[in-house]
This record gives sequence, C-alpha cells and structure tokens, in this order.
Amino acid sequence: MKQKGFTLIELMIVIAIIGILAAVAIPQYNKYTARAQVAEAFALMAPVKTALSLYYQTTGAFATGTRIERHDALGIADRDDLGGDYVRRITAKANGSIRVQFFNNTPVNDLIRDKIFELRPTVSSGVITSWACFTNAPNGSWIDQEYINSCG
Repeated sequence: MKQKGFTLIELMIVIAIIGILAAVAIPQYNKYTARAQVAEAFALMAPVKTALSLYYQTTGAFATGTRIERHDALGIADRDDLGGDYVRRITAKANGSIRVQFFNNTPVNDLIRDKIFELRPTVSSGVITSWACFTNAPNGSWIDQEYINSCG
C-alpha cells in the first residue's frame, strides 16, 4: 500500500523548524522597528542642526538663556512642537547639543520607549564640523547605541 500525506513526525519537525525561525526573527524585527522609529528623530532634527550651525557660525557661540529663549534665538519651534509620531520632543541645549526624547506609550517600540539621546556638535575653526551621538549615560533613560544607525 502506498502512503499518501505526511507522517506525524514529519509535521512535528516542520513545526519545530518554524518555531525556531520565529524565535530568531521576532527579536530581530523588534530591533529593526526600533531603528526605523529612531530614524524619524534624525529627520526631525535636520532643521535644528541647520539652525544651530548657522547660529554658531554667525555668533561664534551657542544660544543661551531659557529653553524658550534658545529656541527663539535659533528661529525654531518649541521643543514639544518639534515632535512626531514617535518623538515626543526635541530640545536645543545651551551647550549646542540636541536632545531627543521618545514618547512613553504605543506605538513607540518598547526598546526605545521614553528613552533619550543627544547629538553633540564638534567645533573646529568657528564652525560645527560634525555631530556625535551620546547614548551612554549612567541611568537607564538613555537609548542603546545599537538602535542608532548613524549620527550625521
């Protein structure tokens, strides 16, 4: 008699293989989602970086005063108006750095929820030449470096 179909052991092997693949794929997808959401922050920071660069090049210093005074001097919106779908706020700090904070609720990925990171300028010959990511503060409210693709 010729057998038709799969045996129980063959089906159990297939299910085990699918389970192993899912166990590897789901965490990787979660990290991918977090990196994609962090990318929104870099898009939203572009005008702030430009404003900081122009202000520093013109005045030779970073904007000082209260947060509102700094944002007004730079000609950018207040920090809460600079947010997006995942980014809660973007703040220009007195030392020229840009601080990003993510929302603390869904749809923000658990890996970056309510976390922060900063872009800090490197100054050379009176201009901002590059930006460095700062993520390794001692407390747990800072984002892990692995979720930041680049620090442009």
